[in-house]
Amino acid sequence: MELKLLNKKTKISPKNLFLIDGIGALCSAFFLGIIFTQFNKLVGIPISSLYVLASIPCFFALLDAYFYFNSKRKSHINLRVIALFNFLYCIISLILVAIHRDKLTYLAWAYILLELSIICVLIFCELKVAKQLSKT
Repeated sequence: MELKLLNKKTKISPKNLFLIDGIGALCSAFFLGIIFTQFNKLVGIPISSLYVLASIPCFFALLDAYFYFNSKRKSHINLRVIALFNFLYCIISLILVAIHRDKLTYLAWAYILLELSIICVLIFCELKVAKQLSKT
């Protein structure tokens, strides 16, 4: 079932949202856990914090895969769950940024702000589709 989102021409299914979220989570885990740990001096975030931030999206990717393959069961609830987890990840990221703000480079700030912006758009989409699904 596809739902209209944002405007009349944009359609997105819950299954596609889980796929998008999962791919995004894998990208975050890759950048945070592999790329940024190898080039730590370019970002300034301590490696231990990078591993914490990278482990969370790994869990999300697994959860998204589960929801993707079971998308016909309680999709509106599953979308709300993943949206909540994404929101909590944003909070954790902001806390770690606040703790390490003196060490962060411009590259780290750019990455964090871009990632959080993308996640906020994704949260909005997930909640919008979940709301539409709960009405049907």
